[in-house]
Amino acid sequence: EYTKKECHFFNGTERVRFLDRYFYNGEEYVRFDSDWSEYRAVTELGRPRWTGCADTTTGV
Repeated sequence: EYTKKECHFFNGTERVRFLDRYFYNGEEYVRFDSDWSEYRAVTELGRPRWTGCADTTTGV
């Protein structure tokens, strides 16, 4: 399991998007997107614990 954190900048720094992505066996299973302000499951593996979690400690 590993995580990947990304910041994407649009129009200079006028708009910033933060992604916190979690992978297991090379497959992304959950993602936090600052546009949504919550964690969302990407695959079934992440669905039970992560969907709708608004903070980083709830799903851990």
